[in-house]
Amino acid sequence: MGLGLDLGLPTSAAGPPAPIRDTILVFGTRVDVTLDGVSQARGQPALAALRAQFQAMYRAWHAWNPGPLVQINQALTAGRWATPPPGILALITRLQQIYRESDGRFNPAIGHLIALWGFHSDQWAHGQPPPAQAIHALVAEHPGMDDIEVPGNRVRSRNPAVALDFGAIAKGHGLEQAMQHLKRLGIRDVLLVAADGTVHMTPAMAHKVHFTLPPGKVMLSAPW
Repeated sequence: MGLGLDLGLPTSAAGPPAPIRDTILVFGTRVDVTLDGVSQARGQPALAALRAQFQAMYRAWHAWNPGPLVQINQALTAGRWATPPPGILALITRLQQIYRESDGRFNPAIGHLIALWGFHSDQWAHGQPPPAQAIHALVAEHPGMDDIEVPGNRVRSRNPAVALDFGAIAKGHGLEQAMQHLKRLGIRDVLLVAADGTVHMTPAMAHKVHFTLPPGKVMLSAPW
């Protein structure tokens, strides 16, 4: 006589969801996104919201395409008061702090000088350098972040040579904002890697950082 036992044990156990990966083109570079421990039903809407947030920041912080930063720069050059969106206002005050801590070596107030060299264009700058006289005239004005007054939610420049160009720091700030956004959505395990090597991650993802090296190159060490 045979005995049949049914212990109520599952024949298979579902493992954790596979990591969700995506690549977003923003801030003039590629950002690789990895979300771990989250289902497709939660992860895909979060990626869509992240992509929209990145594009909104990129449009708002662009130094020469029409948008909020261009309007702010026009007001700064004219000595008028401007009321930046909250995200730009927070970034301006943060950059003023970094400007002071670096003794002015980091200076995103030199937007006019960057434009003079031809970098405020969607096309790569070619041809001769700008006239030395024009360069010296702008440098002599000593535009700096401390020229910008920030009482409350308004900004104004005491120096008409000031124009803001957030440059690469906007990318890092944008990744920080993206991390906070995903955290608010309840997604805890996140890895964001920009093509230039800028990395933002949650502690649980630190062991998953990888680097793509050119052929023939060897990585000797990494901090993770």
